[in-house]
Amino acid sequence: MAYEIRTAGSPINFPSMRDAEPKTLYELIGLYEAMTTFIECGSAFLTQSRFETDGKMNPAGEYIDEFVEALSGERDVLMNKIIDFKPATADEADLQYRLFIRFEPETPAMSFEQLIELLRRGQAAVANAS
Repeated sequence: MAYEIRTAGSPINFPSMRDAEPKTLYELIGLYEAMTTFIECGSAFLTQSRFETDGKMNPAGEYIDEFVEALSGERDVLMNKIIDFKPATADEADLQYRLFIRFEPETPAMSFEQLIELLRRGQAAVANAS
């Protein structure tokens, strides 16, 4: 399954995280960090005046915005894979736990109760993997 970005010209397709099968937590987190960097860079570009015309986003800005939104959605899918990942070692459990803490501020849809549950799962995983 590919995600399609609609543009004035030909659509751009890129693969979906739903189809990706990273094998290790390190691969998943590497992808997460890369996606986060791309999202942050795209968002930073959108603050530049060259992506606005008369105070509104121009077509170049709209393209970047759509790309950032698509990648943000893919990162959410990836985070669900990271949440579902079953760590085999205490190091993997600790790494997964730390990512939960880092990811929470970037997820406005996550409730406080969900965060507490993730943190408890992380603590339990670290304790059980030791």
